[in-house]
Amino acid sequence: MPYVASSAIFVVAGAVAIIALLLSAVVSPEIGYALLCLLMVMVCLADLLEEERARRRRVASLAPRPRLDPVPAIWIAVALLASAMVTPYGFESAHRVAAVIVGLCALAMTAIAWRIATASQQLTGENPEAERVKERACRAVRVGISSALAVAIVFVFAAFVNQTSTNVTALERYIVDVTFYAFLVLWIGGMLYGWALHRLRPRSA
Repeated sequence: MPYVASSAIFVVAGAVAIIALLLSAVVSPEIGYALLCLLMVMVCLADLLEEERARRRRVASLAPRPRLDPVPAIWIAVALLASAMVTPYGFESAHRVAAVIVGLCALAMTAIAWRIATASQQLTGENPEAERVKERACRAVRVGISSALAVAIVFVFAAFVNQTSTNVTALERYIVDVTFYAFLVLWIGGMLYGWALHRLRPRSA
């Protein structure tokens, strides 16, 4: 609970600081958005690190590291490709700094998704087969959400820049469309795939 409270305070304080910078015209709106993305990624990364520490502290049997599930692996690949889609904006001097920050944030979210997908299973040992099914389902949902957020970071940035720019290329319009539909597929697909896995019956002993 203290960790959750400190994270909430950090997010609120960071958001207020970004709003203050925007209102005082110290940073442009797109830089403000990039900083907001950076704030979100920092919180997600801190949450992942806290989970890693908790995993090491628990007294539980660690199952062998599972092979990467092929479906989440595809989601991670899509998120990685979406991260590269900010590249055209990086060639424009007006958007270069924001594009670099947004691209790095998307890559960081993709890395978080990868870590979630490849982390060791941790079971209590009471009902290992049932726990494996539940753990796999929860892992899939989290990977889907993290991958979808990586794509969403790029989508919102591209949509915002295109809306305010006077010279939008066909490629930049294409980026908005692709990332929007990719976000929907990853978000909905992650939920449905996790639900389907959760309904699997554990193998009988």
